[in-house]
Amino acid sequence: MKKKAVLFLVPFIVVSYLLHNDYRAYSYKNHITDFGLADVGYNLFAVTLMALLSWTGAFKFSKNKFLDILIITGTYVFVEIVSYFIPLFGVFDIKDVIALLFSGTLTLCLFRFFDKEAFEKSRVALKQYF
Repeated sequence: MKKKAVLFLVPFIVVSYLLHNDYRAYSYKNHITDFGLADVGYNLFAVTLMALLSWTGAFKFSKNKFLDILIITGTYVFVEIVSYFIPLFGVFDIKDVIALLFSGTLTLCLFRFFDKEAFEKSRVALKQYF
């Protein structure tokens, strides 16, 4: 799983960087209507990038990877919602919340793709908490 995570990490970093920095400036400069894609570029892959970093062994939140994905997604969404009340954390945008939820779903799909057996074990182990 660690090797697969490293292989997927680099392309996700590149795409996230390009969406956030290059595409955003390009779309604003050329007045491209992209329905908010330029604004949510990083958030589309934020949870995935953090999870892939976790799977490479850089850090861990828990022993359950499914729970890690939920924690990462929940934290990002929480900060986005707090930014609605405290502008110090940024500017609230519902499109960012949707992009973060998409990123969490994408991460769960990648986890299942990488290791279906570990995915099922993590999911079943998580059920005992709820």
